[in-house]
Amino acid sequence: MKPIRNLVSLLMVITLAACSLPAATARVTSEPTRLVVPTFTETNSPSLAVRPTGTPTATNPPVEMQPFTPVATSSPIEPLTEERSVLPTPQPTPSPIPDSWQTYTNPALHVKLRYPAGWRAESSTRDRGPDGYFELAQQAYPASVFDAFGTACVLEANKNYPAVYGAYPSILRWQSWDPAQQTWAGNGCIVSPGADRTATPGDRAVLFARYPAPWPRDWLLVLRTDSAHMDAIASTLQFTDYATPTPQNGVYNSAACALDPKSPAKVVRQTDGLVITEYAIAMAGCDPWKDFDGFQARERGFNGQKQAMLAAAFARDLEQANRALAPFGYNLIGHPEDIPRTFDLYRGESPLLTGLTRLGPITVNAAGDDFVMWAQDTFTGTPPVEVRRGSLAPLTAWEGGFNNAWVGPDLVQYTYPQDHLTPAGAPSRVEVKRGDQVIFSMAIPPAGPAGMPAGALWGWDHHWAFEVENVVVQNGVLQNQKLGLDEMFDWRLVDGKPFYFFRKGSAYGVAYDGQPLPPRYEDVLHGQLCCDAAHYNIASLSTGAWFYGLRDGTWYLVFVEASA
Repeated sequence: MKPIRNLVSLLMVITLAACSLPAATARVTSEPTRLVVPTFTETNSPSLAVRPTGTPTATNPPVEMQPFTPVATSSPIEPLTEERSVLPTPQPTPSPIPDSWQTYTNPALHVKLRYPAGWRAESSTRDRGPDGYFELAQQAYPASVFDAFGTACVLEANKNYPAVYGAYPSILRWQSWDPAQQTWAGNGCIVSPGADRTATPGDRAVLFARYPAPWPRDWLLVLRTDSAHMDAIASTLQFTDYATPTPQNGVYNSAACALDPKSPAKVVRQTDGLVITEYAIAMAGCDPWKDFDGFQARERGFNGQKQAMLAAAFARDLEQANRALAPFGYNLIGHPEDIPRTFDLYRGESPLLTGLTRLGPITVNAAGDDFVMWAQDTFTGTPPVEVRRGSLAPLTAWEGGFNNAWVGPDLVQYTYPQDHLTPAGAPSRVEVKRGDQVIFSMAIPPAGPAGMPAGALWGWDHHWAFEVENVVVQNGVLQNQKLGLDEMFDWRLVDGKPFYFFRKGSAYGVAYDGQPLPPRYEDVLHGQLCCDAAHYNIASLSTGAWFYGLRDGTWYLVFVEASA
């Protein structure tokens, strides 16, 4: 059985790689990415197949070509094994509940749970005993088609860090199992103190759970307990009077998908630095997920606009990359005819990597004598490769890459420390280092079907930033808390300026170059979406983005592009 399980692991990794991309058609070329170790000769003006457009300047002078050697900062590209396959983090199993525990039922909150004998009610929603307590409440939290309320746990775990939950808070996924109906009903996440401090009745933990249908989706149930009892009490929590899920009949369509939107077919707006074009594609009753086939049929006519935007970003990325790489003797050759479009990386006339489909931002240090760039062939699921002035560092399938950037004279990078793991054995935090010094640490949720929780690290104008589950960190500060935003997601540089989406209350909007545009949408499809749902991932490009937004009963396909 082991070869079969390894094959499943391999397929999972390939799927994870595909989840980060917009939906693609069949690939024309089939040559895999490969690591080539050529012998270089010293030269200051290599013959390049595509002539770089940039020229050296006083602040970015040409550097002497150094002999190339593959470095051993990571293991060579290796076959996948069961131990290293990228899979969702398993969750711990709580201990059996003693028969003596009492049952609490609250019809107003539509929940029931069990709690230790000897605890007494202090109110209709709170019980306390000599060794702990529980308390229930509700919290408004607008739901999206692909719900992203795990952000609440990330912000909670890192609120007043480390005073509330210690230096190593734990964030775990949670689901409610109804043994009578043999079905899952309700899901959520738990924040509790980490292993750096012994659990006491004074320590607290919290569960945020989304109500199942038919109860309003824009509310969360909040369960707070002492940390010692959270896992056990949460394992007994069940929603009552919910609608049993209807088995899927294999038809992902509805009559609503046949209706034409009443809104104008096309609206173009221009703001400072951005051109926003909205196409009305479907009525709100045509659900992008439940009516997947019907919804996609309504937006197939816009593939031309998507491909045009991809082509423009591809050309822009190639031009900017070659301008940055030229002083170091590297060069990218693009293949816009491939599907998906690919790059080949050369040094001088020698090929290093071919068939690349994902190219990370290129950052150069303040002295102008080193750079870092990440590249990957996501089509075949090959792990990323770090490219530096004189080296390539291929990663293993378990490592994510795209986690460092030059910021002034320093290399800033994040890592997942392997100490203080969660009870399920997953990393509990991400650390950011400037050189060898840790300058920031935060609690993170476990990996999901679409991969590890932290996104690419960006460096620009002496700043650095990255994203964890709709929470953006810039220069060590959680921007959600600083700016008063409930969610911030798909952060990246567009035309060299910060660009991101946000949710404030029940409204979604876009911000560019430090200026938030007035929120215009009641929902924006977003999240770390995998598999079929990956079709709806926001297509974030160096020239802008496209996404799906809901407003006034109409779904729009929206293209956002930086002004010329």
